[in-house]
Amino acid sequence: MNDIGRLSHRVRVERLVETADGAGGFSRTWVLYTTLWAKLRHIRGEESLTSDALTARIRTQMIYRSTHQLEPTMRCIINTIPYHILWITPHTDDPHYSLCLLERIS
Repeated sequence: MNDIGRLSHRVRVERLVETADGAGGFSRTWVLYTTLWAKLRHIRGEESLTSDALTARIRTQMIYRSTHQLEPTMRCIINTIPYHILWITPHTDDPHYSLCLLERIS
C-alpha cells in the first residue's frame, strides 16, 4: 500500500462527548477528533423491510495511515454521511496502515 494517491477520500472522524447538564443528566455531542485521507471500497449493501419500514445497510472498507488511533466508539463522516466503525485492524500488507470496516444504516 505504498501508492499515496489511493488515499483520495477525505474522512472526518468524530468522537462522542458527554457533558453534564446541571440537572443530574448529560447531553451527548459528536465533536471532531481528526480528519484523515483514506482509500474507500464499498463492499456490501442490503435492504430489509421490518415493521413497514425499509432499512438499508452499506458496508465500506477504509484504509488509512496508522498515525490516527481510531476506536469503534467513534464515527466517520464521509460526504456528510455518518458511518459506524465496526472494527479496526492493522493492514496485513503494510504496518504503516490500518484497515477498518464501516457501516451506514439508513
